[in-house]
Amino acid sequence: KALVRLDKEKRKLDVQLDDLAKRHKRVVEAFGRVFDHFAQAMLGPAVKGSVEFSGKGIEPRLDYHGPRDSAALKLTKLLAFDLAALTLGMISTSAHHPQFLVHDSPREADLAVEIYRELFMAAHKLEAESGAEAGFQYIITTTEPPPPNNLPVAEDTPSPAILFISTCPGNTA
Repeated sequence: KALVRLDKEKRKLDVQLDDLAKRHKRVVEAFGRVFDHFAQAMLGPAVKGSVEFSGKGIEPRLDYHGPRDSAALKLTKLLAFDLAALTLGMISTSAHHPQFLVHDSPREADLAVEIYRELFMAAHKLEAESGAEAGFQYIITTTEPPPPNNLPVAEDTPSPAILFISTCPGNTA
C-alpha cells in the first residue's frame, strides 16, 4: 500500500515538474524575443538578438551577418538585456524584477550617438506602452543632455514624464 501511495505521489510530482519546465521554457523564449526587440530597436532590424541560458549562466548575443563583439556592442547588449529583464518583469508573473533600473553614464562608454538616441526612444516607448502610469523607474545618468528629439512630452502633461532633466552644479548640460 505504501508503494502505491509513493508511486501516485511521484506521478503527481512528475506532472508538476513537467508543468514547471514548460512554464520555464515559455519565459525563457519570451525573454529572448523581448531582448531581440530591444536589440533591433537600438541597432536596427538587420540585427538578431538572442539569449543562451545554460547551467553556468546567461549569455546575450548579437548577430549581424555573423556574431559581432565590440565595446559599443557589448554595452548595447547589456542595455538591451536590462531593458528586456525590466519588461519581462512587467508582463510576466513568472519573472521577477524590482522594476527599477539605473544605467550610469552609458554614453561615456563610446556608445554611438544613434544607439544612445535609440536607448532613450526605447525607454520612452516602454513608458508609452505601459499605460497611464508606468510601473517602473528607469534612471540614466549622463554628463551630456539626452538627444533633443527625445523629449516628446508636452510641458502641460499632467502625469510624470519618463524624461526628467536635472543638472548638477558645475554640469553644463
